[in-house]
Amino acid sequence: MTRESRAAIGAIGVAAAYATLLGVAHLVPRYDCLVFPFVAWLVLRLLRGLRGRHLALPLVAVGVILAAGVVTHLWTTGHEGRTAALLGFAPYSDAAGYYSDAHRLVHGLKFESSSKRPLYPALFGALLRFLGRDSRVVIGLFTLLGGASVGYATYETTRAHGERAGLVVFLVTAFWERRYAGFIATENGGFPLGILAFGLLLRAAEAKDERPREAEIALGAATLALSMGLLARAGPMFVPPMIVLWALWAFPKGARARAAGLAVLAGVVAAVLNTLLTRRIAGGALFGDFPPILYGMLHGEDFTEIKIRHPEIDALPPEVRPGAVLRQAWADVVAQPSLAVTGPGRALLHFFVGPHGLFSFVWTNPDDKALEDGAVVRAILDKGGARALLAHVVGMIGLRGLANAIAMGALGGAFVLSFLVGLAHAVRARKNHAHYTLALACTGGVLLSTPFTPGWITEGCQVQTTTIALLALVPALLAARARGAPRPRPPEPIVTRRLSALALASIGLATFLVAVAIAWPQPTPAAPCAERTKLHLDPSMRVELAQRRTLGPDLDSLSANLAYLGRRNPELARSVTALARPGVVAELVYDGCDGRGHLAFGPPDALPAGEGGWVDALVEEQVEPYVMWVARPAATPPP
Repeated sequence: MTRESRAAIGAIGVAAAYATLLGVAHLVPRYDCLVFPFVAWLVLRLLRGLRGRHLALPLVAVGVILAAGVVTHLWTTGHEGRTAALLGFAPYSDAAGYYSDAHRLVHGLKFESSSKRPLYPALFGALLRFLGRDSRVVIGLFTLLGGASVGYATYETTRAHGERAGLVVFLVTAFWERRYAGFIATENGGFPLGILAFGLLLRAAEAKDERPREAEIALGAATLALSMGLLARAGPMFVPPMIVLWALWAFPKGARARAAGLAVLAGVVAAVLNTLLTRRIAGGALFGDFPPILYGMLHGEDFTEIKIRHPEIDALPPEVRPGAVLRQAWADVVAQPSLAVTGPGRALLHFFVGPHGLFSFVWTNPDDKALEDGAVVRAILDKGGARALLAHVVGMIGLRGLANAIAMGALGGAFVLSFLVGLAHAVRARKNHAHYTLALACTGGVLLSTPFTPGWITEGCQVQTTTIALLALVPALLAARARGAPRPRPPEPIVTRRLSALALASIGLATFLVAVAIAWPQPTPAAPCAERTKLHLDPSMRVELAQRRTLGPDLDSLSANLAYLGRRNPELARSVTALARPGVVAELVYDGCDGRGHLAFGPPDALPAGEGGWVDALVEEQVEPYVMWVARPAATPPP
């Protein structure tokens, strides 16, 4: 057995052991920050000195295994520490809208809530259409893509700058992936595209002087992938223009115009594809949530501020509301010019030090519920001081939970600090390697975008999705500085060409699948909707409830999630609590009469195991329309 084989087996074995501890034995939490950093270090240590496919394939396998462990943990415990997927599979809030609209696409209907970001739900719906309407298979496919993206980003960084830099990117991207693995979220569409763009940008920067034509194509493919990723999960939209400016400055004189032109063309193609899709299947304004966010940023409030100050605008039709909000924002700035300074300044400050700012997903700590109730915390401090508060936290989350929280805070703070120091280092070392100027250009695009994605309104882990590897490159280059200036040797040309082809082919295939699904929708059977309805069952997203079970979602884990959910979504919590009891089945369904997805509860005969397709049903609506009680037509629903 060769040294490369032994190293690969060792790294994959370490990842598999950790995934088993997480997903099967449940000996480490999903948001573990005590054991995982050591696992990441050990994987990179075992693969030290390997190159090419001997390094790339094990890292991709490790990323997939770790992501699978996270999803296995979700499906075998029924929770992720919060409530992002009730019972381990049932989405709510935006995710429920994406699930519902994916099924609407399958049946030829226009999107509702997904109109603001249509790319991911459109692809989710197309995959549902061609993979037997099995949601877990589609979620599993996105999990595979996310895990492979972690491994690929680590490979490209390690190849160019060594194991220290690779470890930084591995930690950052793996922490991001565990945050969203298993969820129906647009982040799972933007992340793989952003990672693909990351690898192509690194290679374009390395090859631009010796093989400019190859670098130009790589830059164009990277900009296309990045633009599509930012359209799938809206974020720092000024990054692609900054990449164009970087190409005009960094490429050789004879190649600058072509490189920048290809990057601009790629952005235009992405915008055209998104516009065509939006006009075909979306029923609302694209990115219609951004104007209210911008207005809230200017006034230091959240996105509901426009409704409070100007309810007449909220009463306008959805298609004209965004424009009216922007006009009102401009009128407010004209009346009070200081808003144009204080709002963006506050957003920039929150990006670096806010709880939802840069690398905030590292601090994804479900145990911080011990400190969520401000009134309780103040009362404890007033009565017993810091010691009493510490006892309260330990009593709720235990010593291991406290140690995990401290580790999260320390590592998250270290990433932010190293990012700031890394920016200064990149400025000093900008002539040593093109990756420094690339990192500075992309960071500039992110910072220019912060007023449109303020941390107190939008979560940083969401808006950083597509650019997260580019942001991680800054501290990664700082970690690699001990090696001196990175070698400017360009990467393998055949691999770079294949990566460019992969970017174009993957986006083309996704577009083709969505187009076919739109052109040939599945029929919805007729039903006497006044008396009963037709439900399409999703048996892969089904569980028969028990009070407690060894593996799988149960009422105990559901109760823990609802305790948190009830403070933010009381109607949903009340509706679920009223219906969830031992022996009842919970399943995701699509209602052919109202054209929406629902979380359905009912007796086993109404939601039979292993049966997909359409069934006749009687339904009883709840306080929360997303939740319903289902019975067979011959049965009588409960009072």
